Amino acid sequence: MRYTNLFAGALLMTTMTVAADSDLIVHIHDKVGVATLEMASAKRLAVSQMAKAGISVRFVDCKRNPCQDAQDPRVFVISILDRVPVQKQTALGYALPFSRRCNEANLNYTLIIKTSPVQPEHLLGTVIVHELAHLLFHSTAHGEGLMKERWTAQDIRGMGENRFAFSAEQSAELRAGLQARFAATLVAVNTPQE
Repeated sequence: MRYTNLFAGALLMTTMTVAADSDLIVHIHDKVGVATLEMASAKRLAVSQMAKAGISVRFVDCKRNPCQDAQDPRVFVISILDRVPVQKQTALGYALPFSRRCNEANLNYTLIIKTSPVQPEHLLGTVIVHELAHLLFHSTAHGEGLMKERWTAQDIRGMGENRFAFSAEQSAELRAGLQARFAATLVAVNTPQE
């Protein structure tokens, strides 16, 4: 009973905190050496897209500041790779929503450059957002807009003009996914050990 009351109180406090400060902290592991200006532009686009959904994002460059394996449910890990497993070579990125912490995604930078050679930062930023959404949805399923499985050339052009956005329903699901991460962490912390 004590744990139920403790959990209910903590969940209420966390819900209030998440509503006021719903930051995601994204650890970027750049294994390919993306140009500084390109990475900055991609991050700005990702921050803007997530803000439209009501979620703020802060990026941490793990090359400059070694990142610790955090227990914080707000921490997500994105690795930018030049080589991916054979079965993933046709994907711009892939999330691992069922991994140990449900917070990891990998981006296929080689394919991103081939797909959008003129301004790859727009596609890079959009792929970051797409994969973060998979992690928050806790799903590999695809949908409309930003969550399409395959983007057309017209979609990719629209990314540079910031015309892509989550639907109202997707935005609500993203916020709910963030809240669920906090709730799951509270359950784990407040479960009595026998």
